[in-house]
Amino acid sequence: AENHRKIAQGIEVVYINDNAYASALVEHWRIAGVTTKEANYTNTAADQAMNVGDLKNALALYERTLALLPDTDTRTLRALSGKAMVKQRIGEFDDSLAIITVARKRAKQLNDAVGKAEAYYLMGINYDSRSDYEQAQIHFEHALKLAQAHQLTDIVQNTLVGLASVMRNLGKFEQSRTYYEECLAYFDDIGSDIGKATVLTGLGTIAFRAGNFDEAKRNYAESLALRQKLNDRRGISNAQNNLGVIHAVQGKFEDARTYFESSLKLRRDIGDLGGIAECLTNLGEVNLDQKQWDTALSYFLEGLEIEQQLNNRSRSIGTLSSLAVIMQQLEDIPQALQYYADGIAIGRELEDNFELSRLLPPHAFLQIELGQLQDAQKTLQEALQRGQMVNVPASILQALCGFSTIAFLRGKFVQSAELLGTIQAHPASKHIRVKQRVEILIDDLKSALDDAVFKESLARGRARALDEVIEPII
Repeated sequence: AENHRKIAQGIEVVYINDNAYASALVEHWRIAGVTTKEANYTNTAADQAMNVGDLKNALALYERTLALLPDTDTRTLRALSGKAMVKQRIGEFDDSLAIITVARKRAKQLNDAVGKAEAYYLMGINYDSRSDYEQAQIHFEHALKLAQAHQLTDIVQNTLVGLASVMRNLGKFEQSRTYYEECLAYFDDIGSDIGKATVLTGLGTIAFRAGNFDEAKRNYAESLALRQKLNDRRGISNAQNNLGVIHAVQGKFEDARTYFESSLKLRRDIGDLGGIAECLTNLGEVNLDQKQWDTALSYFLEGLEIEQQLNNRSRSIGTLSSLAVIMQQLEDIPQALQYYADGIAIGRELEDNFELSRLLPPHAFLQIELGQLQDAQKTLQEALQRGQMVNVPASILQALCGFSTIAFLRGKFVQSAELLGTIQAHPASKHIRVKQRVEILIDDLKSALDDAVFKESLARGRARALDEVIEPII
């Protein structure tokens, strides 16, 4: 014990205020039996473990802080916040929220402004993860008000990133971009690579949702480079997954598969269950697009099992939709309809407009295949309405492909071609699912219309604004 005491004292003298030695100091002071000194470093060591994705060790260190210190010590607030973030990252949202609630109550009792602001911020993160954007916005705004009043710069910036995420998920892209750009300027000024990587990811997602895939790819690639520089394993896995999605929607399936498999390996290593489920379902999508039905089915079922284990109902909507598509291809129509019904029920219960805007178009195409054109039209109208609410162009274009298909089947070939022209004029028409529908429509219309009439109809459609086309439909 005495040797460990001397080593710890030596480190403190030689490497004064160097947080890189926090883990070593925790261990030396623990063995030396000096718990008051050990407690000085447990939170810092836990934060470092969290940053490299070692969630198990981070959780143990935060819990060690709580065991060493009385509730009246403000350092327990940081430990509670850290513990809540670990629970958040492994998908245990209810446990995380319960811990944050304890932290907020304790921060109020101790009159600790940092603790109160951080608790509200973490509640915002929690609600955002549950797709409860109204509650997320309320809690982020509480955090921002407190942080600004007490000049807590880091929490101000983190909260602005949170608000940017909420605005993005609500489809308010310009407002989201404003928040992100304000944060990016700040992180540039202070040289925070982790902050810049976070903002670049957000800007990439805005570009992706708007159908600007090349811009999204650049942002995600820059974020990946920064995460690799920081050896941020969780951040690396997220960036790899995002790049996989971009390559997948552009039809570059082998590149997408490589990114997803790399991300999946990292996420398994760090125990990120939610991330594992995301990678599994994304690999399912790649196999689905390549018509490898059995392999896709295996990935989706494994992903769905984890989503249900984590009670991540929002994520399960998309998985149920993809399972329905596979069942349709395997000619098990009753099971396909059941998967769609389950996904729609969850989406409507959660009011998850983003996931519903993605699920409803393929459901409508099954209804079209079954000859239920009136029902399909209603489904597509709902898809358009929900897609507009959250501004998801790729889903909107898939719905318009449905209306173009219905017009064709009813013999309204010119109307079908005009809709096709509007679809082709939008950047999001590069999305693989849109391209697949467009190619089918082109082949059908070329066989139904004179070449000159077809080209003229496409040109009229291209000249029309998307909103102008959608308004009379819905």
